[in-house]
Amino acid sequence: MRQPQRFVSAGAAALALILLLAASAGAADPPLVRVVQVTAPPAQVAEMVRGGLLALTGCPTVAEAWRTMVLPTDVVGLKVDCDPAGAITHKDLALAVARSLEEAGVPADHIIIWDRSAAQMEKAGWTLADQEGKLRVVAAETGGYDDQSAVTLPGSGDAPVTFRFPKLLTQRLTRLVALPALNCGAPLGLGMAVRSLTTGVVDNAAAVSAASSLALIPALFAQPGLQKRLTLTLADVLAPRYEDPAGQPAPWPANSLLLARNAISADAIALALVDEKRQATGLCALAQTDAPPTYLTELGKRRLGVNDLSQIALCKVGL
Repeated sequence: MRQPQRFVSAGAAALALILLLAASAGAADPPLVRVVQVTAPPAQVAEMVRGGLLALTGCPTVAEAWRTMVLPTDVVGLKVDCDPAGAITHKDLALAVARSLEEAGVPADHIIIWDRSAAQMEKAGWTLADQEGKLRVVAAETGGYDDQSAVTLPGSGDAPVTFRFPKLLTQRLTRLVALPALNCGAPLGLGMAVRSLTTGVVDNAAAVSAASSLALIPALFAQPGLQKRLTLTLADVLAPRYEDPAGQPAPWPANSLLLARNAISADAIALALVDEKRQATGLCALAQTDAPPTYLTELGKRRLGVNDLSQIALCKVGL
């Protein structure tokens, strides 16, 4: 039986990838989807980004790793999380990713760090700037929303609601890198890449309840404007938002990053990490709560990604 996890060191990452692909090529089962978990002290976040990219791609340099995903002519959006009600992407992580893209030849003004709300970005420590020759930091709401991307779905209470993606995503960006922060607490359950790129992006977010979001997320995630740009998920699991058995916020110094080309696979590994943490503190799995992440199963059925752990190869890298 195929094992759901493969553990390798940083130095063996490239060799492991070659062996993995060779084994998959001759097997009847579909190839495993690769997810990399890098763990190190948070002060080494730039080294974590570098090590994760090399382990994910098997390339010898960061520049070559990025060139398997983006071109210097691309306009690359780095989608961060800044909602104080959830988890917030560490600023030094986003800046480290931006610097690594510049190392790969992407000009600074072709890199846009963004989230939906200007107020939330500023509260998270970002200074908005959109100038030539410099790294851009933009709130998507300031550019408006694209009517051509509108999708009407049942919202809270099943009343139809129209959701639109920002013009920044659909008209300005050519590549999208998700930098979500892991959030696992009431009332939404699991929050990471898929939520960040759907209910964390569209307008009318107030119409999305915990219950309705489970049906909305697959429909939003399937939208072509998002799918054709999404290139990489590099998730902030440095200090996830987590609730203890009493329902109170509790520290969880996971000190990790998760990297995957498939956002659903990254979320599936995050869910496994959360369930392991919950089990260790006497809590049930998220699937048994009032907000089970059933959208991951639905997305897998729609072939938008892989959520089956038996089809995911987890590469653990320690620095």
